[in-house]
Amino acid sequence: MITPSRLLIGTAAPAAQGLELVEVISSQRMPIRAATAAKWSQAPVQYVVRLGRQFTEQRLMAPSAITVFKEGLWPLLRARKLAALLLRFPADFAFQRANRDHLLALRRAFHEFPLVMELPHESWLEDEAQAVLIDHRVAFANGPATARLTNGLGFIRVQSRADLERVRRVARFADRTLVIAGSPELALDLQDELWGVQPGFDFAHRAVA
Repeated sequence: MITPSRLLIGTAAPAAQGLELVEVISSQRMPIRAATAAKWSQAPVQYVVRLGRQFTEQRLMAPSAITVFKEGLWPLLRARKLAALLLRFPADFAFQRANRDHLLALRRAFHEFPLVMELPHESWLEDEAQAVLIDHRVAFANGPATARLTNGLGFIRVQSRADLERVRRVARFADRTLVIAGSPELALDLQDELWGVQPGFDFAHRAVA
């Protein structure tokens, strides 16, 4: 059985009672304010924060913009509430020199944070591309058909209980695994199945402010 210390299960939807992981989607459009992040850090959950589209899609790398975005991450990082900074790229972001170089530029700019790259293009599954992620300690975001690790941080999205075996496969070898479920109900089901915890019992006191 996987222990709770190695597995965080949550959802991109508003946090449900009993869940310990929340994916922040609004950060793609605008940076999180430091005051907001400080308030979030008081809640008994951890956060996967999506990096802004200006960095991943528009490729704007102004130092001032990087500084502003980081200001909303520091309170979560200091409180040990930042589970990952998620880099989501457009579907045509194939593994090629310019895109690899841009990824490495983002790695340098946000090197203080645990990075996870969500890879929409199948070319990033090739050995050379995976080696780049391994060498630079960027975690791999697993989708519906993959169960891979490129560093000690596992990340996986699940849409049904049929994905349980993939979660187990990733969590078996990862130091820590982040699971984003398609719904709060599925997240609680996964928690029950993987930990042997009854939803609404040990975690009933936990809620997000």
